[in-house]
Amino acid sequence: MMFSADALLFDMDGTLVDSGPVVEECWAAWAAEYGISVQRFAAEAGHGIPARQIAAALLPDGEVAAAVARIEQLEIDRAAGLRVLPGTRGAAG
Repeated sequence: MMFSADALLFDMDGTLVDSGPVVEECWAAWAAEYGISVQRFAAEAGHGIPARQIAAALLPDGEVAAAVARIEQLEIDRAAGLRVLPGTRGAAG
């Protein structure tokens, strides 16, 4: 497949949308569902760490796949809460 482009954008978060508040809400809900304290979560997780790595640090091996699927579903369910940033084509404001 060949195409022509003036530019390519590979990371839209912080450029086109702001997912921060939604992602924080999702991870807080996820941690609560798995009985993980805020302190333990904060010690093991950080921005930019893949979900599978976070789940693996916090849960037994047998629970990781389902836990990753759960955080992905939480984020999908809350996608409407993403904020489109000003200056993005079609964005209001």
